[in-house]
Amino acid sequence: MESKDDTKIDTGSTDASDELVALSKVEQAALLLLGMGEEVAAGVLRNFSRDEVQKVAKVMSTLSDIKTAQAKDVIEDFFNDFKQHSGIQGASKNFIDNMLNSALDGNIAKGLVADLYGDEIKNKIQKLQWISAEILMKSIVNEHARMQSVFLAYLPAETSSEILALFSEEVRIDLLYRITQIEDLDQNVADDLLELIERCATEYTDNKTGSLQGIKQVADIINNYGGDKAAIMHSLKGINNQVVNQIERDMFDFSIISNQSEQTLEIIHQNIAPDLWAVALKGAAPEFKQEIIKSLPKRIAADLESQIKELGGVPVSVVKNAQADIMDTLRELNDSGEIELLLYSESVVE
Repeated sequence: MESKDDTKIDTGSTDASDELVALSKVEQAALLLLGMGEEVAAGVLRNFSRDEVQKVAKVMSTLSDIKTAQAKDVIEDFFNDFKQHSGIQGASKNFIDNMLNSALDGNIAKGLVADLYGDEIKNKIQKLQWISAEILMKSIVNEHARMQSVFLAYLPAETSSEILALFSEEVRIDLLYRITQIEDLDQNVADDLLELIERCATEYTDNKTGSLQGIKQVADIINNYGGDKAAIMHSLKGINNQVVNQIERDMFDFSIISNQSEQTLEIIHQNIAPDLWAVALKGAAPEFKQEIIKSLPKRIAADLESQIKELGGVPVSVVKNAQADIMDTLRELNDSGEIELLLYSESVVE
């Protein structure tokens, strides 16, 4: 705390830059304490000297007419200084939101949180524009449509356009409409979006390292290739049959289920519970989802569609676990000889 009594706010200047520096150290401390609530503020004040408590309490009782820019600067300076000295990476959005709502008008607080997190989100998401649209689409395809729309809204327009082109027309229109409805960051969306951005960057980095990542990348490319996959695999076998075996192992992906024959799908459905299908198909590409639903009897297919809708939002981790459980069952059926899984569709001769 400073010993100099400089608790007056200079309101005579109309210069914006003067307003931002008008708050003294004592006034800045008072503003932060007002936002902490009575119990927390009392705990902080116990560590002050008697003289410091008197100065801060005096300012707290008279502090008024705080500009939004002033409050934002004080809070940002506090957390920047806090991170440098404590090693803590920052407060959660809920903490800042609740603190600001206690100290300021709700609308002002909401705007400040958006400002504080908006710049961080924009800076981090800018780096994702160097990752291919295909990889980003794969990273967000199982997210809730609301999160997908926020993610696309913050990306550079060119990158968002490339990703949207990979979705079906129905999903694309839905996402575009959702983006038009975005105004402010919701209570928990900022933290969730930052987590998604970090996950996209991490998944991309992980896929760029490791001795067999080239094999995995080719497997992903072939899985998503719309042309004659069999011809590609045949040509690769002519070069190196061992490499093709490695590619086929990595092509054992949830999406291959749509390549299976009616007989194979029938056996698969006999071994997979509808409840598990409902979770696993949340967020799946519409075309893939319809392929699975069409392979079921009409009554069961209708029930499954109803189950999927009734589930509402499902965490990505839960969806991925359900898909992994289904693939584990398919491996067992394949290894036991009950089914022969096709990793890609091949041309047939009648």
